[in-house]
Amino acid sequence: MSAGRNRDLSDLVDKGYVVIRSFLDRHEITLFEADISQNEGVWYEAYRVKIPPRNLLLHLSDKLDALTAAISMQTDIEATFMIGGVYFFTDGGQRFSWHQDRESYYFTQTHYHYLNFYIPIIKPDAGKSNLSLIPMNRLHERSPDLYEQVLGRGACLVEETQHNSIFCNENEGGKYGSVNYDLSEIAETPELKSGDLLLLRGDVIHKTQDAETSRVALSIRFTQGSHAVSKAKLVDGGFKKFTKMLEMPAFYQSLLAYFDARGTEDIPFQDFYSDDFAQFCRTCQGTRSGLRRYLVNEKLRRRLWQSLMEVGAGAMRAEAGRVNRNARRWLKERLAKSAWRSALFR
Repeated sequence: MSAGRNRDLSDLVDKGYVVIRSFLDRHEITLFEADISQNEGVWYEAYRVKIPPRNLLLHLSDKLDALTAAISMQTDIEATFMIGGVYFFTDGGQRFSWHQDRESYYFTQTHYHYLNFYIPIIKPDAGKSNLSLIPMNRLHERSPDLYEQVLGRGACLVEETQHNSIFCNENEGGKYGSVNYDLSEIAETPELKSGDLLLLRGDVIHKTQDAETSRVALSIRFTQGSHAVSKAKLVDGGFKKFTKMLEMPAFYQSLLAYFDARGTEDIPFQDFYSDDFAQFCRTCQGTRSGLRRYLVNEKLRRRLWQSLMEVGAGAMRAEAGRVNRNARRWLKERLAKSAWRSALFR
């Protein structure tokens, strides 16, 4: 099949996504099914994921390269550098609420020139366990101010309440704003079969439709290899970004140390996948305390006062929450003991 040469891909710009049916053939699906069955997987936060070997992804090189080349020709999106892949599961009720991806934005710093090749591999029911999406053109029509704020960005988490939906900024901190309508009014949920491709930009807000079936999807990520990653942007940010970076100290300290070793403020993204960077990482050791100290010192040196205030306020909220939880636990235990004693001596 033609992966994209004769296909209209303009919806990637207007809506933020396109669907390509039967992108993988039966043989290719079987290869990934076999890998899923023997792949041990890892836990990320509360979610289980598996990482496909890069040599398996390279089996799709011709199709992927043809499609990314067609995207470059038809749109202004440049995303021809393959980052890697991951398998997402719904087993055990694993599901994501409305969000933009977070860590990929912290690292790449662009989610317009960033594509998610989302391909169900194990898909029992085409009508269930898909991805629901907020098309960019519909968000622009209903909430143009919010659209402008999330365009090309990532790390947005939507908190749904009884009366509205709050768009939280998990990069700089704070909130973008809120809407008083149900997001399902503008959402779309393409029904996918095994081997179909849902190709979406990184800035498209999405969520898991449901976890009612045992679905396994392959997600391959591409971005613009020449895009400059900025050290200033990497060290900037609010409390959520600060804490997420501290959860991966070896990775982020290696990135920051590489900037220092090269004596530059900007490095092309593709250089972080070079043999030179891989060799450099072998000399780096990252610790949570070391990364915390480095980030705080960098924020002070660069006079990132807003970032420091966001981190400080977030830390105080987290500590207040911890104290409150401990107090509630202590009170609950005391009340339980009092009730037990009253019953014993009644």
